[in-house]
Amino acid sequence: MTKSEYLNELKAHDWTYEYASGQSYYKGRDNAQRLKAIADTAPELAALYSAYSAFVWSGSDEPTVTESTRTNATARAVMVDAWDTARRAAKRYGHPAKDFIAQALRQAWAKVKAARLTSYSSNRRASVVYTVCIDERLNRNTKLRDQLAVEAYFSDYSAAQAARALLAQAFTKPFIKTESTCFA
Repeated sequence: MTKSEYLNELKAHDWTYEYASGQSYYKGRDNAQRLKAIADTAPELAALYSAYSAFVWSGSDEPTVTESTRTNATARAVMVDAWDTARRAAKRYGHPAKDFIAQALRQAWAKVKAARLTSYSSNRRASVVYTVCIDERLNRNTKLRDQLAVEAYFSDYSAAQAARALLAQAFTKPFIKTESTCFA
């Protein structure tokens, strides 16, 4: 169970079940025991349980759960990109698109991870821009015109090398292209 799901269950729980009588008391007691048992399975859930209990009974701040960096919008964009790549490969090689989806997903996530590396190098303005380029084809017989750049530009060569190393896991031959900036 994730922390956000557990927090939703804590919010839905009747914390004043002890003041009820009859069936409401027994339902609340059973649900409280279930929530405590779930909290015992993981320390972060136990901390969330105690924080929400303090919120209900002591009036402290309501606990919140921060979402991970992988949002649904990112996952959706990755799936759209992966299926587009798989369809292009299917059209080119004559097989169904589902035969290419595994490699296309690896490539799409590698693009996202490489784009996230730009936050490390975007702090300073440099006179040289490094662009990491990749090939979108699934074989090694590619030409320079068939290769695309990841939509991330690096001002630091070490960050560009890290992005190239990351993309090398999914693509055949990523390379770094150097350009002078027009705004330097």
